[in-house]
Parts: sequence; structure tokens; C-alpha cells
Amino acid sequence: LGQVETALHFGHECLPLFRKLGSLRWEGLVKTQLGVLHQAQEQYEQAVALLREARQIFVEVGDRFEQAYTCYYLYKLYAAIGETALSLEAKQEAQRLNQTLQIPYLTAQLV
Repeated sequence: LGQVETALHFGHECLPLFRKLGSLRWEGLVKTQLGVLHQAQEQYEQAVALLREARQIFVEVGDRFEQAYTCYYLYKLYAAIGETALSLEAKQEAQRLNQTLQIPYLTAQLV
């Protein structure tokens, strides 16, 4: 197995453990990374589902930093699969969140 496949395997393996521990934030973090990995594998439906689930978790726990990054990842993913309206919506949400966060990387990427 390659690095991406190995990371996907372990990521999906650890998700139930974070659920069992009740750590929503960590569940969201793992789902975000799994979404990015599925995108790298061109498994776009899985990537979208995981990133949307992660974004919802970050909304629920009030983690605006991770929510902004997840919106950024959704913006890039939707653009890659030709979902222009959804891409723009995710980009605008990331920009809105970053207005108060002022994350330098996102500021540079969201121009």
C-alpha cells in the first residue's frame, strides 16, 4: 500500500475510537484529513461527504479556525469537480470566517 492508502486505512480505523471517546473535535479533524485524502484518490463523493460532515462538527463545537480551513478545502474540491456555485459559496464562507481569524495562509489562498 502507498502512503495515501495507508493513511486512509488508519484514518477510517481510528474514527470509531474518537466517536467512542466522545471527542467531536478530533472526529472532525480526522474527517477533514480523510476528505483531503479521498480527494487525492479522486474519490470525490466520499471527499465531499467527509468534508461536509467535518464542517458541521466544527460549527457545532464552535471551532471557527477548523471550520474556515474545512470551507477552504471544500472550495478547492468543488472547483476541481466543476461545482462552481458550491465552490464560490464555500470560498465566501471561508473568507467570512477568516475576516476575524486573519489566518495568513488562508488570506493568501482566498484572494
